Amino acid sequence: MVAKINLLDNVRKYSDIAVSIIGNSNTARYLRDELQQKLFQISVDFHAKYPSQEKYPDWGIRLALAFNSSVPENEREEYFQQVVDNNSEGCKYLAENPKTPSHILEKLYEMGFKREIAENPSTPATVLRKLVYERDTYNRYKATKNPSVTADILAELINSENPEYQPRRLYNFEYNSYKDWSEFWLEYPNISSLDLYCVLLSKELADENTKFNNFIVS
Repeated sequence: MVAKINLLDNVRKYSDIAVSIIGNSNTARYLRDELQQKLFQISVDFHAKYPSQEKYPDWGIRLALAFNSSVPENEREEYFQQVVDNNSEGCKYLAENPKTPSHILEKLYEMGFKREIAENPSTPATVLRKLVYERDTYNRYKATKNPSVTADILAELINSENPEYQPRRLYNFEYNSYKDWSEFWLEYPNISSLDLYCVLLSKELADENTKFNNFIVS
């Protein structure tokens, strides 16, 4: 009880601890409400004292509550939305966090947080399908490596008639052709056995054609 009273009297000093406590689903409701009220008041006071400064970065408070499963769903959704609408740093954190709900990740993709979204293992396949066709090669590469990318998306790339999206393009992007072709594709756990076979076979055929052409020239 003494520790609880000291914390409530010194929330400003121990704000990081207070934020962790309100984000804990086992925290008693009355304690969470008290700490939450005090933390938000600190934010209001700061903004009133320094109106010319950027908005006090209280997105950490809102996210702690948004990710707390004991907070009512409608309130959690409101906190998520407040961060998405008002804080770019908070948005980046959400885009990278695998606990972020898929509908929030979809919104963050539309807002331009594509690099973070491409690497988030919780990104839904509908968004990954868009990312693998991005003009940015890095985003495409990371999206194809995402553990949530589905076999049918990889198959589309393998069979694409556009060389920009074909396997060789991604291979050259990361390894500049110094890593074995088969090793590269074995790093894709979601690729189907049939598609993997086709990829390896296409490489063998390409190598044979190269040897044949060199023989003819010589």
